[in-house]
Amino acid sequence: MVMIFIIFVITFTYGFLENVVSISNGNEIFVRDETYANSLPYEAIFNFGDSISDTGNDAAFSNKTMPDNSPYGSTYFKHPSGRLSNGRLIIDFIAEAYGLPFLPAYMNVNNSQVDMKKGVNFAFSGASALEKIYFARRGIIEPQTDHSLSVQFEWFKKLKSFMCKSKKGFIITPYIFCLF
Repeated sequence: MVMIFIIFVITFTYGFLENVVSISNGNEIFVRDETYANSLPYEAIFNFGDSISDTGNDAAFSNKTMPDNSPYGSTYFKHPSGRLSNGRLIIDFIAEAYGLPFLPAYMNVNNSQVDMKKGVNFAFSGASALEKIYFARRGIIEPQTDHSLSVQFEWFKKLKSFMCKSKKGFIITPYIFCLF
């Protein structure tokens, strides 16, 4: 099941990036075809992954000060953004291309200002696809965090049960799932 999900995400991501996102001069990413992206009726994005798409979960959860200090966020946001980047992440460009807001970090969803109906980011810096116990049993150095992909899926299940108004399912449709 997880393997099929991962293959779907990789296929979707490649197709999206090929049609919507371009790189110019080798260092600047921009939206190439907003018409293509806006013609697709997605209303929300749910993202899973690690530091390349973490929009603030690590910063909200841990006492680390790294993503909450300069230079993180200085290029685009002009202030620390909780991202392990000085600018936007690929997931930010995907959200922008679909006319959706930047994804809030799951660890910040208790904030009443957060609109979860447009999507949530579960990605956590240092996360692995496998649980910590897998590494421990094999005598391999464990990941620095215990927020593996399966933990992120559990967070999604909790959020889903919170957002469902009836037994019919999610109150938002259609939506995109990404894995970075």
